[in-house]
Amino acid sequence: DTMTSDDTNSTDTMTSDDMGSTEIGGVPADFVDLSFQEEIEIDENDVTLFVMNVYMRMAHPQGGKLPPILSVPFCAEGEDCAAEELNAGEISFSTNDLKYPKITGYDIWILNGKGGEVAGMKTFYISIDEE
Repeated sequence: DTMTSDDTNSTDTMTSDDMGSTEIGGVPADFVDLSFQEEIEIDENDVTLFVMNVYMRMAHPQGGKLPPILSVPFCAEGEDCAAEELNAGEISFSTNDLKYPKITGYDIWILNGKGGEVAGMKTFYISIDEE
């Protein structure tokens, strides 16, 4: 008996290139989370990153995770601010900037660059003119 090439059993194997994926560090790309980003180190004492946030009355900033109604940075983006200039001062805003005209009670919090509470809460109320 002679064996011909038609008599042999062959198994086709698919490579990762055939499947449209590649390996990253020996792990198929399908199993690698490419959305991971390196965490940037933020100095929680850097006053230039502080913000004054306005929340509804009795809301807690939750480490900066709760979106504020209004946020005013101590140092506007693109400005060159010296920390010494930011240790004291005023921040002004219009009640027209508040997104919820029916709310009358608000809390102000000062948060650092990591969202941590530096100062607060300071409550203020506005009057709504009924026409």
